[in-house]
Amino acid sequence: MNMLQVSIYGFHKASHTKEYETIKELFNELPRSQKRIVQQAAPLVRLDGHPFDFRVHMQREQDERWVCSGMLARIGGAHSIVSNVGISKGQVVPVEEILSALFKDQPDVMKRIVRQLRKVGRCICRILDHYHDFNEIGVDLGVDRSGRLWLIEVNTNDRLGGPSIEMFALLQDKTPYLEILRRYENRQWEMVRLLLDLFSSSEEATVATNQ
Repeated sequence: MNMLQVSIYGFHKASHTKEYETIKELFNELPRSQKRIVQQAAPLVRLDGHPFDFRVHMQREQDERWVCSGMLARIGGAHSIVSNVGISKGQVVPVEEILSALFKDQPDVMKRIVRQLRKVGRCICRILDHYHDFNEIGVDLGVDRSGRLWLIEVNTNDRLGGPSIEMFALLQDKTPYLEILRRYENRQWEMVRLLLDLFSSSEEATVATNQ
């Protein structure tokens, strides 16, 4: 058995990972002058050797409800250790396509994963509602061989940007993309309307005061 198979510790830098059999070997090679983040490696399954994850796109409706507008799977490109499509030159496919390849003889597992993806998305949105008023949230999750989901990252619409809508346009079925775009544009127009109403009310108050 070679080292790659038995190693359980890794040092990740940019797009490369070096693995070690013991944590002592790992720390001996780390620069002492910089702080590092040590975290558990999620035992995520791969598709033909390629990393992949699921993106669940959540949007807030005008009545403040959170809805799952679309889901897709991102598959990393050749020799990549990440599933980010832009970085790895990978591709996006429907969630069902990935699940069919991994759990083709387990339809109940496939259905459960799809339900859980939506449920996790809604739960995360409700948790974040306690901290900030987001309108768009993209949740990235991986899956292990038993069908258990692992949270990888949560993307929000904040000052740094927002979860990508454009990747849904890469799917053959454009329905999710058009649905996400429709909700996004409706929300933007609603914000414009509220600002105009606020400006109009402010002007009326100023005129009344001057009189």
